[in-house]
Amino acid sequence: MSKGINVFHETSQFKVMFPHLNETEKFQDQDTGMYSITMCFPKGSDADDGLDKAVEEAKNNDPKVAEAKNFYSPIKDGDEMGYDWSSGCWVVKAKTKFKPKVVNRSGETMDNSDLRSNSNCRAHIVFRPFIAGTNKGVTCSLKDVQFISEGDSTGSSVAFSPLDDDVPF
Repeated sequence: MSKGINVFHETSQFKVMFPHLNETEKFQDQDTGMYSITMCFPKGSDADDGLDKAVEEAKNNDPKVAEAKNFYSPIKDGDEMGYDWSSGCWVVKAKTKFKPKVVNRSGETMDNSDLRSNSNCRAHIVFRPFIAGTNKGVTCSLKDVQFISEGDSTGSSVAFSPLDDDVPF
């Protein structure tokens, strides 16, 4: 295994979605065994270039991944995802098997459960190339998270249309 295959990256500020930092995430009632966070970076921010460069560097650290025709990138175009919460953003999901450390603006440890969707944060993440069968690409691992501020809570709650007076319940 060659040296420097992992690419460590400190993100710019992003909006948190679906944080699973206090307990591992569950998918269809199955525990994935992974802590995770979905990071939403506004398009046109300084994150654009930094994320792309870090993924490209990790991709080029493995010749087989660099030559892949159907390369998997951890960076998703939020506009193509079709969700209100991802619109106008680049979306990256980072995972780890180990409970990540969460700190406040001053660097003091805080409770992982205090970090919620729409919080503004930064993170230390690691991009690394992977090969799994015929799949080749770059994956993103989470190291730790810095809480910056509470975000706008709009978009995180379910919006219902007004009820008619004759609803039976």
